[in-house]
Amino acid sequence: MSTMTQGNPKINAGTDALRKEWDALLEKTESVYIYGAGKVGRKILRLITSSGALDRARGFVTTLPPPSGEAVVDGLPVIGLDSLSDTDAAIFVAVADSWQEEIRRELGRRGLRNYTIVYRYSFLDGDDGGTAGIPPVATVGIRELLAQQFRDNGDFNRLDVIVRVLAVESFYGRNDSGMALYAKMQTLRNPDANGGRYGDLAVPRFEELIRSVGERGYDPSSEIIVDRSLRLVDGAHRLSLAIYNDVKLVRVRMLDEDKPEITYGREWFAPRFSGKELAAVENKFRELSVDWSTPIAGIIWPPAMPFADEIIKRIREKYTVADVRTHRLPDEVFKQFVRGVYHIDSIADWKVDYKIKEFAPYEDKAFATLDIHMPRPDFRIKEAGTPVSRAGEALKKEIRDGFKGRIRNYHPDVIFHTGDDFHQSDYIRGLLAVDFPLRPFFESIGRYRWMLIKLESGYLPGNFPDSMPLYKDLDIITAPEDLDVVADAAERFLRDVCGRYPNLDLKVRRTEPREGNIHVRLELGGFLLLLADCSKQVPNLNDLFLKEVLARRQTRDCYRVPDELDECVFRLAEFESHPEKTRHQDYVQRWLERTPERKGELLEKVKEAIISEATEIGFELRG
Repeated sequence: MSTMTQGNPKINAGTDALRKEWDALLEKTESVYIYGAGKVGRKILRLITSSGALDRARGFVTTLPPPSGEAVVDGLPVIGLDSLSDTDAAIFVAVADSWQEEIRRELGRRGLRNYTIVYRYSFLDGDDGGTAGIPPVATVGIRELLAQQFRDNGDFNRLDVIVRVLAVESFYGRNDSGMALYAKMQTLRNPDANGGRYGDLAVPRFEELIRSVGERGYDPSSEIIVDRSLRLVDGAHRLSLAIYNDVKLVRVRMLDEDKPEITYGREWFAPRFSGKELAAVENKFRELSVDWSTPIAGIIWPPAMPFADEIIKRIREKYTVADVRTHRLPDEVFKQFVRGVYHIDSIADWKVDYKIKEFAPYEDKAFATLDIHMPRPDFRIKEAGTPVSRAGEALKKEIRDGFKGRIRNYHPDVIFHTGDDFHQSDYIRGLLAVDFPLRPFFESIGRYRWMLIKLESGYLPGNFPDSMPLYKDLDIITAPEDLDVVADAAERFLRDVCGRYPNLDLKVRRTEPREGNIHVRLELGGFLLLLADCSKQVPNLNDLFLKEVLARRQTRDCYRVPDELDECVFRLAEFESHPEKTRHQDYVQRWLERTPERKGELLEKVKEAIISEATEIGFELRG
């Protein structure tokens, strides 16, 4: 195994699956000839040898006999296909994709059916062909992969994949011509195989694959072979099934080279398909490709906001820019947003913390988001095994280099950021765009005893509870007997939110019974967007106080809150547990400045309610 794959579970998972496939293939193979005596064929022989099955290898086969009439490669004879007498032996076709169709035709013409394309298994040999710093296996968004199948002039080069999608639809009764188009295409691609009827062989094989995926689901460990530019080399059938089944991510195995372009664009189909047939393929392409691209998300950070118009003008010289928006978030919310942006990236936590520190002097945490339409994102694979747009990288460098001299105490990356790919861009937009009214949730639990505490007025939008700021905990105190029903209602409500925003995840965690907490978490890519913290107990506060507070709670719109004095007690209890959360101290101080005559009343309430030893609450109340 390459050292590049060691210690990376994502990469090793694909390798393990490939190894299991190979072992299963060898187990049912008693004798085998390797078709192809070049680099790939020799790798397959080494793999057979390392698997303890060298005695099953009979030799190498080539289409034409060796020039000398006989030859030996790595100790095995090399024979021409005409000299192959053991027609029952398995044939492992060990050649690159560009030769596979021709060899399939040749074997089919001779009636040899017991063959397997083993190209992908060659990666199990020690030399897996990866470039330093680029993992040989990566997980790629299907939209990013499809974007790489376009030529520089904008033409889509793999209409054969679209024909396969039509065939899958035909299999499920969604059209009546797709499988016939597929059969015709395969026959035209392999005109000498099966007496000129190669499509008759290809259709049942594809139908079996469709049926298998339909019964078991798309196998996430299956690999699509691509070249260094992520252009499709092998795996068009699997790719079409991924498109049909709306698979978001696929595994690709990359070659350490750029292959000659496999041409299956319009120019291949136009002279071979009728006008009606070609129209069906192109219409399906237009229907599908609407969802294949999304703008790359851009962010202009606070230090660069004085130059935002200039930056946007510079970007518009290259690309179309849309949906420019300026945002202003409270400091704590802004910090969480920054952490959220880089949560999905491979940047180290300490770098994110340093970036937040660099933003701190800017009291107005204004920043801008924009959508950048890049017709040719040109993706590559990073060392982390995820795609990144070369065009996006070049744009970031241009903007940063062009404006860093105008930023006081410039630190890298405090000017401009873009999502690496479509997936990251959707994620960044999701950090700001997820909107859900809480009114239906509050109304659904109206008859139970509950209230909201620690509502930060600075965080709340003016139309709360018809919208809710992200990254804010929703602290819900309930009567003991109502905890489960309120938490269940929160789970149902947020599950409905997930249904409207498919990229979101919902997680529920119940603490030990004596703690009396149920956490319902709404996440995006593993990053917390909202926590509904349902509790029947509060650290440092006695149960009698909670019962009394619930009895005298106040109604505000459709939700319930404690009165201001009780809210101050909750804040002091929280500050007692977490003295680093100074905002709670500040909240109480502001209340005292407005109502200094109630200081004694607050101190009496604190002595009644707080059960910790530090009845002074960790700080001196100033009058």
